[in-house]
Amino acid sequence: MKALILTMAVWLALGGWNCGAAERTTTQLTPPPLPPRGVKVVSPDPSFAPGITAFSGVWEGVWDDKGHGVQGKLVVEEILSSENVKLLYSWGGCALCNETPGWRGFTGEIVKKNGKDVLSFGNSSEQLFTFTLEGNQLIGTVGEARIAMDKSQ
Repeated sequence: MKALILTMAVWLALGGWNCGAAERTTTQLTPPPLPPRGVKVVSPDPSFAPGITAFSGVWEGVWDDKGHGVQGKLVVEEILSSENVKLLYSWGGCALCNETPGWRGFTGEIVKKNGKDVLSFGNSSEQLFTFTLEGNQLIGTVGEARIAMDKSQ
């Protein structure tokens, strides 16, 4: 019992309750995996509005969620219409946060909200991701977490 109490005291003293960036090393974070199948980005139809076609491509960034710093990658594979966007989202791992890397395919939509094109996918019962373009970055949110992504391809 004393060993357990001592272990907990050391864990708390080292900030074990917090998955902040200061406590992290490169061995504690893992990058987002690629899906097991090939990823191909299809150029959008040139008749689509530029605000919609700008979402196409591969985007990467780091989530700012209470200092967790988990990496994210969004691949907007194909924009068939503003209501039908095929995409892949992958996330990295964080050993301190007990976050396992993974990926998932989604169908999203792009709608106008407050004068901006907004890409959204997921659902409110799980997680609803929303992304807007701000300059050359894709700014995303899910819950209270925020990510700024740069286009990598």
